[in-house]
Amino acid sequence: MNRKDQGFLNQVGGDWVSLCDNEWELLTGIMLDTRTPLERLRQVLLVLKKRNLLDYRKLRWFFQNGDNESVTKILKDASYPWYNQKAQLFNQDIEVLCPNGLAKATFEEIDSINGIGPKLASLFMRIMHPEHQDDYVVIDTHVHRYIREVLGLADENKKTYAQLSEILREDADARGMTITQLDEMIVDNGINRRLGNLNAIKPIPPRKCHNAK
Repeated sequence: MNRKDQGFLNQVGGDWVSLCDNEWELLTGIMLDTRTPLERLRQVLLVLKKRNLLDYRKLRWFFQNGDNESVTKILKDASYPWYNQKAQLFNQDIEVLCPNGLAKATFEEIDSINGIGPKLASLFMRIMHPEHQDDYVVIDTHVHRYIREVLGLADENKKTYAQLSEILREDADARGMTITQLDEMIVDNGINRRLGNLNAIKPIPPRKCHNAK
């Protein structure tokens, strides 16, 4: 997500989304996002950008031309930690999965891409359509921890993504926040905690409803 807080951007070396010039480059970033810290992902995408290989279509070209090993090597050379697992994801015909074009793809179409679940599909849609960003809930590791530790939902793993999204929406509304404001604050605080920047952690506004925890 594009963040305008300069202090946050300085901590993580900038926002990787700003490196992407089109939806195909964004797709590459989204597909490499899983289990990769924001700082590390930006460095990987910088290498791909400098090599003119950030565009998904350029990585898929190697598969289309029978060179299945090159994408693995490209990701490895860029210091991407999951190069073996993720390389094969770039051998998908996105134009079949998203027949109206990637820029006009629905949430369901993005979610159907192998390697992209509801979290990454929500992130893609939020970035592509900022005017509708509150239609999508991005539940990452930091948000899962918040749901467990702050909201006290011990059985979160038994809930579907849609159910967790509604729980988080209700919590954001009770705190007088949009869903985007809440999950970005949770993520920012999680990253600051990991980096040891405890003074930069911002308190989450208290719940204002009568049923506040």
